[in-house]
Amino acid sequence: MLELQLCAAYSIQENEDKNKRERGPKYTEGWVEFKFKRDAKLIAKQLNNQQVGGRRRTPWYDDIWNIKYLSKFRWAHLHERFQYENEVRKKRLRQEVLQAKREANLYIENVEKGRKLRKLEKKMKTSSEDLNIREWHYDQQDPHEAAKRRKTKKKEQQQQSTGLTENLLKQIFPS
Repeated sequence: MLELQLCAAYSIQENEDKNKRERGPKYTEGWVEFKFKRDAKLIAKQLNNQQVGGRRRTPWYDDIWNIKYLSKFRWAHLHERFQYENEVRKKRLRQEVLQAKREANLYIENVEKGRKLRKLEKKMKTSSEDLNIREWHYDQQDPHEAAKRRKTKKKEQQQQSTGLTENLLKQIFPS
C-alpha cells in the first residue's frame, strides 16, 4: 500500500445560512499539500474524474473528484489570495455602508427642509393676516395687440411723412 505524507490541508466551508437543516459541514473546495511532488502528481492522476464512491446510500456516492496538480503553487499564494478577497469584500462592505449613510443623511436633510418650509408657511399665513400685506397685481399686455399697435403707428408715421413731401412738391411744382 502507498504511504503518503501530507504537509497541510485547507478546505473552504459552504455558507451555513443556506442549508440550516443539513447536518454536518459541507465544503466547496479544498487544497492538500504533499511532502513529495511525486505523491501529489500520482494522487491527482489516479483520483481525477473518479467517483467518490462509498455505499450507495451515502450522499457523496454520485459525486466525482476534481483534482488538479498545481505546479509551482505555494501556500503563500493561497493565503495572499484569501487576504485579497477579504480586503475586497471589506472594501465593498464599507462602500455599501457609506452609500447607506449618504442616503440616510439626504433623507434627514429633506425631512428637516420640509419641516422648516411648513413652519415658514404657517408663519407667513399668520403674519399676512395680522399685518394686512398689500398684494401687487400687474396687468400684462397681450403681445399680439402690442405688435398690431406698433404696426399701425408705423404706418401712420409713414403716411404723415410722405404727405408732407407730396404737399411740398405740389407747391413747388404746380401741375
